[in-house]
Amino acid sequence: FDFRRFPDFKKAENELLALPTKNLTIEWDDETVPAIRRAEFVRARDAAVKTWEAEIPGLSVAYRKGGRVKLSFAPELPPNADSAGPAGAVYMASPSPQDPTVEGVIALKRGEKGVSIEAKDVQNEVAYAIGSYFGLERSASPGTIMWRREEAYFAANRVSTEEGKLARENLAIVEQLATAVRARRTLIPAQ
Repeated sequence: FDFRRFPDFKKAENELLALPTKNLTIEWDDETVPAIRRAEFVRARDAAVKTWEAEIPGLSVAYRKGGRVKLSFAPELPPNADSAGPAGAVYMASPSPQDPTVEGVIALKRGEKGVSIEAKDVQNEVAYAIGSYFGLERSASPGTIMWRREEAYFAANRVSTEEGKLARENLAIVEQLATAVRARRTLIPAQ
């Protein structure tokens, strides 16, 4: 089947729904968070969003059920395959427009001693989830947004120059694809 002659634009429109945009929706489920800490964690979430808003001009964030990024909490998590102690958070990704693009579950207790999380832990995990939504991968550079650890964080992470640039480039590519699909224009790969 030659898509250059008979492109499936309806399928392309559907698949675009799974790609990141500047209109980010977040499903925030803090039902398992103790009521006394919910406002603190919402402020940490909002600080993570502000960090990304400073990097992505025109970023708009809304909170609703069925968001492209889904974040929830669990009392504790089992160990990851690559860590000795329990996971501080786990993330799942889906290419399906029917599922969240990124789903994260944040443990309320971190490390082998089961220390309660702090606002900076929530802020870093939310910022990481948003970076994942923008197409970024986990980093080995401490202190950057995409650097993750299972233990408590030392401070709020920051978007590195490279991370910000990659996120903006990824969003620009998605916009080029969306423009082509809206115009019913077929793109032919160079290779």
